[in-house]
Amino acid sequence: MRKIFFALLIVLGISSFSISTVVEAESTTNIKTANNIYHIKIDGKFSDWDDTHKTDIGYDWDKIIKQGVLLADDKNMYMYINMSKNNNGDAPLQENTYKFTIANKEYNVDFRSVAGMKNNETKNVRVDVWGPTYNGAVKSADAKVHRTIKNGHIHDILETRIPFAGIKAPVAASQDITMYATNLGPQKLKVTGGSTGPVVLAIIGFAIALFAVIKVPKMRKARKVINK
Repeated sequence: MRKIFFALLIVLGISSFSISTVVEAESTTNIKTANNIYHIKIDGKFSDWDDTHKTDIGYDWDKIIKQGVLLADDKNMYMYINMSKNNNGDAPLQENTYKFTIANKEYNVDFRSVAGMKNNETKNVRVDVWGPTYNGAVKSADAKVHRTIKNGHIHDILETRIPFAGIKAPVAASQDITMYATNLGPQKLKVTGGSTGPVVLAIIGFAIALFAVIKVPKMRKARKVINK
């Protein structure tokens, strides 16, 4: 029974390394420390965003409410923007000035270009970044826009993946990332740096289990020798 208990401690200790809590706040998630743990594919289909927490974006007077998601792992940022949550009114993609703050450094991101897109068309768009560590088109980034047109009204949805290495941005598990676009609304999308708590717990759990497995039998043998 004790061996089973010790084995469970080891398993729990190791598995804690891969656990990171997603904070279901209005616009905040945690950085994941595994590459694309979200399984996001930039393919213009958007079904892999279904289970993510979406933040409503818009001003009080705005009749067209947008929605956004910002995620990050240790290699990439991922963003989803739906230009019309309720698919009402004219809602083409806002192409300019998505302001990302990464490790207290600000990067302006533009998406080019959605001009001339037709109904039910999905298009690759270029990602341009202007910041303290990089300026220009990001060749390693992916971005797709899907457009529908109904009753003359445009409705665009964007998804993008931007590698930190592609813009030479610093990345660390403890940093915060925010995205703010004044043309969409006053709300900010935010990713918070992952806590070291699970790692510390994992180390402690593993150490206790290892001590119990290796040291306890030796201590028992020592006591038996002394008692004799």
